[in-house]
Amino acid sequence: MKKLINKLIGFNILIVILAIVGIFLTINEVTLIIYIGVRATAFLVPFVWIVTIGVFLGGNISLYVKNRKYLPQRPKPAPKPIQEDFDYTNPNHIRSELNRLLTERPLLQSRLEDCLLQMDNIDRKQAKLDEILKRTSEESSLSEVVSTIDEAEKSLCKNLAKVINRAILWDPIEARKAENQIEYQTYRDYIDKYIALNKSILKQSDVLLFETINYIDEKDNGASGEVGLKAMTDAIRSLSKATLEDF
Repeated sequence: MKKLINKLIGFNILIVILAIVGIFLTINEVTLIIYIGVRATAFLVPFVWIVTIGVFLGGNISLYVKNRKYLPQRPKPAPKPIQEDFDYTNPNHIRSELNRLLTERPLLQSRLEDCLLQMDNIDRKQAKLDEILKRTSEESSLSEVVSTIDEAEKSLCKNLAKVINRAILWDPIEARKAENQIEYQTYRDYIDKYIALNKSILKQSDVLLFETINYIDEKDNGASGEVGLKAMTDAIRSLSKATLEDF
C-alpha cells in the first residue's frame, strides 16, 4: 500500500508540472510567437496540453491495472438470510431456498436433498388425498383430514425453514477446518433432528391416508363406519401431535 501511495505522489507531481508548463505557455503565447514564430507556437502549446491529458489518462489507467490488488476490495455479499417477507409455510419459498443452498453448501448436499425429497413426499400425499376425495361421496365428512394434511405440510415447511437458517450460517470454508469440526457437527445434528421430525410427520400422514381409505371402504360397504372413523380420528390426533413436536 505504501508503494502505491508513493507512485500516486510522483504521478501527481508530474501532472502538476506539465499543467504549470501548459498554463505558462498559454499565458505567454505572444512572447513565444516573438521568440520561436507563429507556426512553432501553434504546435507547441496544444502539444503540451495533449501530452498532459495523455499522461493523466494513461497514468491513471496504468496505475489502476498494476495496483488493483492494493485497492480496497468490495466485500462479497454474505449468503442471503431469510427475508422478513419470507413465508415459512410457503412450499415454493422453501423449495427455492433449498435449491439455492444445494449449490452453495456442498457439505450439506445429502441433507438438503433429503429436505427436497420430503417436500416431494408431502406433495404426493396431498395429490393422493385429492384423488381419494374425487372418488367418494364422503368428502364433506373428510374436511378434518384435509385440514390436518395441510397443517402437516405447513409444519414440514416450518421445520425446513429451521434447516435453511442453519445452512445459511454454515460457512463452507470454515466447516472444512479441523479445529471447527465439533462446532459444525452441532450444525449437522440440529439439521438431522428436524429432518427426523419431518420423517415422523410423513409417516403419520401415511397412517392417516390409510385409515381414511379404510373408513371410506366401510361406508361404501354399508357399515356404520364407526370403527374406521375412530381409527381415522386417532390418526388425525397422532399427526397433529407430530406437527406440534419440537426440540
